[in-house]
Amino acid sequence: MRLTQIKLAGFKSFVDPTIIATPGQLVGIVGPNGCGKSNVIDAVRWVLGESRASALRGESMQDVIFNGAGDRAPVGRASVELFFDNSEGRIGGQWGQYAELSIKRVLSRDGDSTYYINNIPVRRRDIHDVFLGTGLGPRAYAIIEQGMISRVIEAKPEELRIFLEEAAGVSKYKERRKETEGRLSDARENLARVEDIRAELAAQLAKLDAQAKVATEYRDLEARLKQSQHMMWFAKQQDAVRLREKHTTEIANLSGGFEALQAELRAAEARLESLRADHYRAGDEMHAKQGAFYAANAEVTRLEQQLQFARENEGRLAQQVEQITAQVAAFTLQLDEIAQDSRSADRDLEAAIATRDATGEEERAAAAALPALEQSVAEASRLMVEIQQRMNEIEQTIRVGDTRRENSAKVLAALDGRRERLDAETRELALPVSDPIAAIAEQLEQENADLAGRETALAELNAVVQSLQERHRAAGDTWQQVSSALADREARSAALAELQAKIDSGKDSAAWLAGKGLQKAPRLWQQLDIERGWEDALEAVLRERLNALELPSLDAALAWIDPDVALPGRVAAYAPATGNMPSKPPFDALLAKVKTARSELSRVLIDWLDNVRCRDDLESALRDRAALEPGEGFVTLAGHIVSADAVSFFAPDSELHGVIARQRELAELAQAIVIARADTEVAAAARTAAENDLKARQQEYHAESMAMSSQQRRCHDLELELMQLRQAAETAQRRRAQIADELAALVLDEASERESLATTDVEVDISRRQLAEATQQQESSRRARDEAEAALARGRERARLAERAAQEAGFAERSCRERIVELNRRREGIEAQIAQQQALVAQVADERRQIDWSPVEASLQAQLASR
Repeated sequence: MRLTQIKLAGFKSFVDPTIIATPGQLVGIVGPNGCGKSNVIDAVRWVLGESRASALRGESMQDVIFNGAGDRAPVGRASVELFFDNSEGRIGGQWGQYAELSIKRVLSRDGDSTYYINNIPVRRRDIHDVFLGTGLGPRAYAIIEQGMISRVIEAKPEELRIFLEEAAGVSKYKERRKETEGRLSDARENLARVEDIRAELAAQLAKLDAQAKVATEYRDLEARLKQSQHMMWFAKQQDAVRLREKHTTEIANLSGGFEALQAELRAAEARLESLRADHYRAGDEMHAKQGAFYAANAEVTRLEQQLQFARENEGRLAQQVEQITAQVAAFTLQLDEIAQDSRSADRDLEAAIATRDATGEEERAAAAALPALEQSVAEASRLMVEIQQRMNEIEQTIRVGDTRRENSAKVLAALDGRRERLDAETRELALPVSDPIAAIAEQLEQENADLAGRETALAELNAVVQSLQERHRAAGDTWQQVSSALADREARSAALAELQAKIDSGKDSAAWLAGKGLQKAPRLWQQLDIERGWEDALEAVLRERLNALELPSLDAALAWIDPDVALPGRVAAYAPATGNMPSKPPFDALLAKVKTARSELSRVLIDWLDNVRCRDDLESALRDRAALEPGEGFVTLAGHIVSADAVSFFAPDSELHGVIARQRELAELAQAIVIARADTEVAAAARTAAENDLKARQQEYHAESMAMSSQQRRCHDLELELMQLRQAAETAQRRRAQIADELAALVLDEASERESLATTDVEVDISRRQLAEATQQQESSRRARDEAEAALARGRERARLAERAAQEAGFAERSCRERIVELNRRREGIEAQIAQQQALVAQVADERRQIDWSPVEASLQAQLASR
């Protein structure tokens, strides 16, 4: 079995359907990093049943589906299919009949994973079973990756045992044994479960029987109940009819009394209406008096509350007058303190004004001297800046000149180097290339001719190999068929022989026979043959005599009688007798259907079978029984025995049943086995010859294929070399023209660069002299600027001190003025509060005069009297 090709679609980087052919035993997949080489072996692992995403370099199993790219949309499923050549029938089981085997797995984004063998849906376990014992699987040793060798070397004994069993093909049988044990365990569990179910059903049947009895009794009682209810309802109906007639009579008698009572009721209702009107008038009068009483109570309460409020208000006003008087006295003391603070603040203000005037004069004098000093510093700084700018410009000019000179030197050196390289390249391009091109073209033509011949020969060999494969396959099928037939016949013969050997193999029988020395004594059934179909008839007639022991003389049977040792069962014996052969028996006699190779058994057979005649069925035997002589009987094909006055039905009841049929079948099988062995040897020789021819032709085909591959590589190498030489010749011609143009341009560039270098040298010398002069001017300007800045600093310090003194004087003046304003504001506020408190005292006095509760007391007394 060999892998022929791999088909991928939607798996990782193989978004389009891709077929990878494996034409030989050794196939390599090469390419740059990231082109999908590792994805191929991941696909092989995956289709063989790998379920771990980490083993496929992913986080989940959906990662194997192409997830889209910049210009490609994601796909919905991934599929991988492996094709195997099984022309030699290496795969056993139900898949061994196929010459090609395809293993396929399909995974969709919803998580459904499906396996196929030859497009037939199967389980993952079926894929695993196909490759058991081959070393191929998602985690088997046939796929060798990084770390696999180290893992095998460092494996523990149990882990190494797994590899060795897989390599030896033992794992397949261990897996089958494990599966068989599992099935046996399941069968035991199922049997136990069936027994439990049977017991449960038996218990339920018992319960259901009891319930059925109860239900039957319930139905009888329910029927009796319905009958009793019907009778009761009929009696109640009769009672109701009689009661209705009685009530009708009573209603007629009571109708007259009812009308008289109605007249009395109307008179009573009229009297009731008159009494109800009197009651309503008395109620209205009572409600009016209650309203007046409630109003008087409310007025008394209001007057009492008003009197209490007036008394509380008078006490509150008296207390408020005392508080206001105390506040006015406190405000008067505060006014005296504010007057003293105001006189002190006026004196401080006069002193601050005098100090401010003095410091203001000094500040103005210092400020007037500052502009001249600042002008001197600014002029010196401006001159310094101008000189520095001029020096910067000169230095920049010098740096630019130096850079230009360095660049010019580098450019000239580069031009010299470039000229040398172009000259060397020109000398190299002058070599001739036409002769190698012609020689290689001639060699390529010859190689192509040889390749065409090899392709023709290889195609013819391929046709021969295919024909031999068909021949080998047919020979293998023939050998398989005859081998199976031989195995079936041998198994059947062994089984029949085992059944025959079991006769008299019981413990008691074997011990008795051994004790009598009869283990190897011939049996009667071993000496007989009967017409096919009458075996049961012979068994029914002879019974235990069919297994009778052959003795040299019947006198030897006397030794069998032993009071201490019982016979193991029914035992019969016979002794061969020599004599003349009897006349031919009648055609319908059972004896006529029995044959034996030993004539000395004829007397025994006549003794036991002479009066037995044959009929096909029981019906004919019963119909013809009247013609039987005394002692005669009919036996049917089924073994039933009919006499003139009795019938005995046959049923197999001993281990002898079928012994003659088995003996005949064993003889036939022995002949068939000899023929089948000869056929098997012939088929095996034909298969071996076909296999040898096929291997020889396959080796020849493989050698020719390798030679053609080598020839193709040589042709390809020559084509590549010829193309490279031609491209090199064209490139050299174009390059020579380019070099000539570049050399001419290089001469012009060199002249221009040398002229520019001379100009730059002159400019740099002039700039250096100007820089020396500017440096001297900068030093003089720096000394003048330093002197002006020192004078300005002294003037600014004097102005700063004067300004600070003036600010402090002004601050003192502002503080005094703000203090005076604050004291005036406080005095005005206190005076306003005193006036406010005095007005409040007057208001409180008016309120006290207005309070008079004598009218309220008079009204209260009047309301109390009226209540």
